[in-house]
Amino acid sequence: MSLQQLMDIKFGQEEIELGGEKYLVKELSAGDFGKYQSSLIKMVNNQPTYKTENAAKNLVLYSLHNLDGTRVFEDKDSALIENLPKSVVVKIFEIASKLNGMGENAEKN
Repeated sequence: MSLQQLMDIKFGQEEIELGGEKYLVKELSAGDFGKYQSSLIKMVNNQPTYKTENAAKNLVLYSLHNLDGTRVFEDKDSALIENLPKSVVVKIFEIASKLNGMGENAEKN
């Protein structure tokens, strides 16, 4: 496989409707996956510790896209997601978890 073919691989995605508008929940890029992982770790007494309280919010931040493929939220918009209904965050989180092979929503091989 050439480098160009590798770069042309399509991201997994699922179209959803929220508030009468259509959006895409997309698989994370390697860069966004790294940011997501970093957002789940905090240092406590010089030891890395997982902080899962922002897991759903941060996965929504990196996974929700407009139909043209642009992200809905920028990195600085994390606090805005806290004002969304829990049902919306859970819906996006569950789809994004499945697309990214995470947790109990990961597809079984």
